[in-house]
Amino acid sequence: MVPLSLLKFVGRDFTVFALYTAILLHSISSSCCAWKDTEEKETFERDAIFSRLLKENEYPSKTIRALQYASIPIISGIVGFVTNWIALKMTFFPVEFWGIELLGKYSRCKDQPIGCIGWQGIVPTKAGKMAMMSVRLMTEKVFNVKEIFLRIDPSKAAIHMKAGFSQSVGHIVDEISDGYMISKDTKWKITESVIKAQVKEWVFEALPSFTEAFMSDLVDNLDDVFDLEDMCVTEMVKNKMLLNAIFLDVGRKELIFIRNSGFYFGFALGFIQLLIWYFYPTGWVLPAFGFVVGYATNFLALKMIFKPVEPYYVDLGCYKLKLQGLFLQRQKQASYSFARKIVGTVMHSEKIWHA
Repeated sequence: MVPLSLLKFVGRDFTVFALYTAILLHSISSSCCAWKDTEEKETFERDAIFSRLLKENEYPSKTIRALQYASIPIISGIVGFVTNWIALKMTFFPVEFWGIELLGKYSRCKDQPIGCIGWQGIVPTKAGKMAMMSVRLMTEKVFNVKEIFLRIDPSKAAIHMKAGFSQSVGHIVDEISDGYMISKDTKWKITESVIKAQVKEWVFEALPSFTEAFMSDLVDNLDDVFDLEDMCVTEMVKNKMLLNAIFLDVGRKELIFIRNSGFYFGFALGFIQLLIWYFYPTGWVLPAFGFVVGYATNFLALKMIFKPVEPYYVDLGCYKLKLQGLFLQRQKQASYSFARKIVGTVMHSEKIWHA
């Protein structure tokens, strides 16, 4: 009976335990089903909201889309302006290399503005080469140094040189006479002033003929005593800001045109970009066109400055349109400005004499 009673007890307890377990499992199952239903509902709601936002972003209102398309030419113009402005600044500045030379003298290649880490303006970097090219163009295409010296009138040169000769001759005569001709032990000492005056008079009488002979010998041996190219290159390499000043002064209007044209050309090219984006709105179109705008604006500006070389007229009926490079249209003014700057800073008489 005991085993039976025990079995009944165990059976009863097992039945109760099974019942409780069934109830618990059913409760868990119900909760899981309810949670699953809730999660599915929340997920569905989130998906619906995301789809709606995605749809709104993909298909914005007409006003927003119009503003988006209208901004493309404007941003393109700004990109063109900024790239040209930065390019001009980097052409002339900094005058000296700015940066870190990690490898010492091996950090930069010769005549190259970019270093391992840093930058130097293109014009200052190539000061020597550009000065050499400028001098060769001037001496081969514009003037001949010997012809310039031949234009000097010896008699007029003697008049201008007389003041300087007066000081030099007086000093030289005093030094020679005191050291070699008139000593304190000679009787000539009492006639010192007379002798010196006579010597100076002879020198000034011979000055015109001496000047003529001097200028003739100078012209005949000009290449041996005077190197214009070396003088200009040395001066501009020593003073790089001078070469910058020459370019900035002579080409001031053209440089302003390059800067401002970046916006005009960029704005015009922006309409092409707009059409491409309208029919083919992929992610790479805008950055790729940014590169095209930056290059094209510089290319077009430089072409308009130097081309065409000769004036070309387009008959528009009531008006003839003149087409010629902007810099070439100002050739006389630019030449005058260039000559004034060069003569005033590099090729003036004092530097030529010391060269």
